[in-house]
Amino acid sequence: MIEEIENELYRRRRPIEELVFSSIGTRKMQILKLPVDDQGWAFEFSLTKEEMVLSRSIAWLKEDGPWLKGYEPLLCPTDALKGIFSKLTNFTMPYFLPHLNVAGVGGISYEITIWGGIYQSITLRWWGDAPGAGWNTFTDLVLENISFFESLPIDPKLNKWWEK
Repeated sequence: MIEEIENELYRRRRPIEELVFSSIGTRKMQILKLPVDDQGWAFEFSLTKEEMVLSRSIAWLKEDGPWLKGYEPLLCPTDALKGIFSKLTNFTMPYFLPHLNVAGVGGISYEITIWGGIYQSITLRWWGDAPGAGWNTFTDLVLENISFFESLPIDPKLNKWWEK
């Protein structure tokens, strides 16, 4: 059983591939930070029977989109995660974006996906600074939380399933 879990956790995967994995819980939200020429991070909110859990995966941008590898559960209280989840999922902003003729070869792409179920999701994606049109407050909130997530230690209690 543990070998099966390890194989699942360390295989390369697409972000949308698994919505439910019994040892991790049901994925509810994922935030990607994808530098063009470097390794990035995926932060995933999962809901288990008892609590909300935050994990991170290595992420990198390929020609066919982002790829993820591994899981590391992060130490963060469930109440704090539920508060962050609530702020990000109940945010009101315009989804229409003005056409921007912006191109570049560097920088960082960001993506947030929220799942309501297997066939219900929304993904917001942007490159570099906020795309404007009312997005600045939302993207500032996402970037603030990414900085917070990057500072969190690995959860030693949960990491027993993820160690290799």
